[in-house]
Amino acid sequence: DAALFRRLLGKLLETHEASWVDGLAAMSADQAAAALHRLRGSAGLLGAERVQALAADGELRLGAGASTQDLSGLFKDLAQALGQLKEAARASLAASESAPAPEPEPGSALLPDAAAQLARLETLLTQQDMEAAESFTLLRPWLLQHGMPAADGEQLQRMIDDLDFAPALALLQAWKASSAPTAH
Repeated sequence: DAALFRRLLGKLLETHEASWVDGLAAMSADQAAAALHRLRGSAGLLGAERVQALAADGELRLGAGASTQDLSGLFKDLAQALGQLKEAARASLAASESAPAPEPEPGSALLPDAAAQLARLETLLTQQDMEAAESFTLLRPWLLQHGMPAADGEQLQRMIDDLDFAPALALLQAWKASSAPTAH
């Protein structure tokens, strides 16, 4: 989905400006490694290989005992790579901003408030509320459309039907943490 890709790319570039990279030096090694880990995952999802490689290298070096000060050269390279990515993406992002939002097709699994629906489902599962079944029924097409494996969807359905809310919540949260593209 090209529109989703552009939204994710725009979000990555919006949240990872040069000032973000500069802020890495002020973080503890653990905090910087966690931030680089998140960037590595996002960059990998988007195919931003240079950014992904630099983030992975920084994460690895911090994990091996380097300090954030030791990585000043890497941070400079990372800021440059993010700038190059932003420049390369400028035309595509500008085109998406001026294009009208696509109309959902009848019967499509697009949910304009998917994040809110997902949060509601998590709350219902946490509270062991029977309404979780109806909430999941409405959200399931969106989850499958956005990367949840069909087998996980079926397993989640069985868990909810069997009122196994805690394992259902754990499965949903594991998927959300690892794959959910727009519901974080």
